[in-house]
Amino acid sequence: MENTMFRKYISLASSRIKHYAFHNALIFAMFMFGITISAIAFIFFYGNSMVDKQNEARNALQYRTFIIHSTNQLNQEILKKLSNLSTSVLDVRVKCEIENPFISHVHEAMTPQPLNIISLVKNNNAIYSYQGKNSFTKEELHQNVAIIPMDYGEVSSILLEGNKFTVVGRTTNFDLNIVFIPLHAFLTNGFNQSSIEVILDSVPSRHTNNKLLRQISELLPDAVISDPFELIQADQSKNLEGIVLSSGVFLISILSFLSLFQYLVSENSYENAVYSIVGADNKSVIIITLFEIIILSSAAAFIACIVHVTCYDLLFVKINIYGSIRYSIYDYLVCFVLEILISFAAVLPFVCYSSTHSLVEMERRFR
Repeated sequence: MENTMFRKYISLASSRIKHYAFHNALIFAMFMFGITISAIAFIFFYGNSMVDKQNEARNALQYRTFIIHSTNQLNQEILKKLSNLSTSVLDVRVKCEIENPFISHVHEAMTPQPLNIISLVKNNNAIYSYQGKNSFTKEELHQNVAIIPMDYGEVSSILLEGNKFTVVGRTTNFDLNIVFIPLHAFLTNGFNQSSIEVILDSVPSRHTNNKLLRQISELLPDAVISDPFELIQADQSKNLEGIVLSSGVFLISILSFLSLFQYLVSENSYENAVYSIVGADNKSVIIITLFEIIILSSAAAFIACIVHVTCYDLLFVKINIYGSIRYSIYDYLVCFVLEILISFAAVLPFVCYSSTHSLVEMERRFR
């Protein structure tokens, strides 16, 4: 019985939509165009307001870094194996934090702060530097030399844990408290690593993330490992604000086109009155009208998803706020469902009022 009523409602709603399309073609086309554009805008803002998608589009360093904490001092052989785990491994960073280091001839305005001594297995200091010297020569790789921040003034050498290092270059880093030394110098001078970071060239897929995590765990069974996907999941929990913002924009857009739908519905006032006269209650009329908006919003949402997928590389990737944002099937499914629910919620008060009001007026006129 319920299935029969459901099919009946679908049939009547579809029939009325056909009536809109053929007898009020211009208004119907304007309404469909409006809600489809609103749906496309919703997909756009949905992707650009998600914290994890923003960082992924930026190829954020933290989204492509495995952080390893091990109580065992790692040797060069282990570090080499880490750097050769995959072709996607850009470099392996070994880090040692020194509290209040003594630095010769530091500028008077500078306050001594914890200093991060960093060595990279593949000598790719450019990962962290954007100006100045960012790698050591072959000769320097086997010497006690250092690349220091430009802000440390004109010094020829620095002391790190009592070891003298000749300054061979300066650089500007994203973190001003970083000094680069060759890996050989890091290991031979007995610095204790505070962490080891395996850095990839791009944000890994979940499959690649889990594969590398398994390989690192096998190589270092006693280590504590933080993988990029942990951080991505943590950021995904912050996405509610972005969803609310995108939904608000979509709701405002839908309301701006509601008058067109109101006009279409008002054209069926006579038909609604006939339904009532032949025995249909007000609830049934409201349900039929709501099925109309569900069908129309579903069509608009589906078209919006198709347009977004088809034109993404051609158009949307160029206008994205954060560059090449990756949309998954799950993202499109979420957008599709939310667009239908928001459309339904937007028209529900109007449908309830309009259906009741039109029935009363039309029954008064024809009885």
